[in-house]
Amino acid sequence: MHESPEDNAALDDLLAWSLAGVGEYLRGMFTSVVPAGRVTGALGGILEMHLATATSSGAPFVAPIGCLFYRGAIWFGVPTRAVRQAFLRRDAGVSISYTRD
Repeated sequence: MHESPEDNAALDDLLAWSLAGVGEYLRGMFTSVVPAGRVTGALGGILEMHLATATSSGAPFVAPIGCLFYRGAIWFGVPTRAVRQAFLRRDAGVSISYTRD
C-alpha cells in the first residue's frame, strides 16, 4: 500500500482516540482497536462508501460515494453541481461509513 510508518502511526492514534470516545454500549462490543496495518490492507483502492450530510432543514441525506483510501485517509470528491455539494458548502460536518460486501 501507500502508507508510510508516519501515516500508520497517525491512523493508530485516530483509531485509539475514536474508541476512547465511544459510549459504554459500543465499548462493550469493540474492546480493542484494529491496527492501522490491517485497516490499510483491507481498504486499499477505490471503495463505495456512504456519505451522510444534512439538508437545509436538518434532515439526514445519505448516498453512496466513490472513495479512495490513500496514505491512511479517506478521500472523496463531490461534483460541483451535485445536490449534496450545497449541503457541504452550508455545513461541512459529515459522517461516512463502509460496510464490506
